[in-house]
Amino acid sequence: MTSVQILIVTVLLQQGFFGVLWLGAAWLRMAPRAALHWSATTMLLGLSMASLIGHDALDPAVGRFLAYALNVIAFAVARRGVQIFARLRVTDAEHLGVVVLSLSTLALAVSSGLDLAATRAVGTAGMVWSLARGGREVVRGLGREFGRLSAWTCSLPMWSIAGVLTLRVAAGYWDGGVAAPSLRIDSGANVAAMFAFIVLGLMLSASLCAMVVLRLVRRLQHLSRHDALTGALNRRGLEQALRLEHGRLRRHGRPFALLAVDVDNFKRINDTHGHAAGDAVLVGLAAILRASCRDLDRVGRTGGEEFCVVLPEADRAAAERAAARLLDAVRERAFDTPEGRLRVTVSLGVVVAEDRDEPMDLLWRRADRALYVAKAGGRDRAAVATAKASAPIPLPA
Repeated sequence: MTSVQILIVTVLLQQGFFGVLWLGAAWLRMAPRAALHWSATTMLLGLSMASLIGHDALDPAVGRFLAYALNVIAFAVARRGVQIFARLRVTDAEHLGVVVLSLSTLALAVSSGLDLAATRAVGTAGMVWSLARGGREVVRGLGREFGRLSAWTCSLPMWSIAGVLTLRVAAGYWDGGVAAPSLRIDSGANVAAMFAFIVLGLMLSASLCAMVVLRLVRRLQHLSRHDALTGALNRRGLEQALRLEHGRLRRHGRPFALLAVDVDNFKRINDTHGHAAGDAVLVGLAAILRASCRDLDRVGRTGGEEFCVVLPEADRAAAERAAARLLDAVRERAFDTPEGRLRVTVSLGVVVAEDRDEPMDLLWRRADRALYVAKAGGRDRAAVATAKASAPIPLPA
């Protein structure tokens, strides 16, 4: 075997390895739909390389058409996988149009006996289109989720492969219309090209793997700070939010408020209607709290039927208005549960942090005391904590 053929076999093994890797990712439910697309991409690219090795058994024109056709389809499938992964609209009509147009034009070029440079230009156009558009969609679809720098880094291999393919076509015309030698010819240029394809193939697979890993890391980070049932912040997430606001209070004197929220008679709901109904109430309540708060407010679940809302830069008047708004929103809502629609009420403890030197544990205790006063006063109401005592706040029914 020639040096180029050995490198082609290397590429074939490389693509086969990544194809199996993506099948394993799909089996493990790691972006399964996108992983299946990328597995198909590597298999198609491997088949394209295999057609170059077995060219003796094929008519040269047929082999050329088959190699380009497989590559065009492979990159269209890869781009479709990117759209699925990035949660973008899947443009099947465009993918089909690119494949049909590329293959039809390529078949016409091969059958009409166009020179190799022209045939290569036709065959490469569809690949470059899918790669360039796919790179753009990585940035557009994942920029907010991963950050612009990470998204651009993940898209770089697609742009690079598109650029190498374009330069390979342009090189043929730069030499007076003579295309670069076929990859089946053992030349220094082709050895360099195959090394480039190996490196770019590794970069492409690595970037796709990085996209999956980044999403998994983000998901783990989210789960470490959020409650799995309601999506609200968990105790750890709430403490981080409170530390942030406490730091602003100490540095800049900006007050903030804390609302302790507890579902009234929640044990009765579980005992009467079952835990599934109780879970539905908790999920619905978390949604109400988020919808009733400002974008900068933070909603968390501290355990069981207890929630907490952090209100940055809120004084006592703002905290009281927020408490009244939350009480009204819960009263007006009927929760859909497996046992039918249920209505619940909540009690709130309101505390405003204004003392720069007040420790966090004392703030929590004041909020708990205010919540206890609200429950002792008949539930479905709020109580505000002062530095020395807690008293019910009269709120409209």
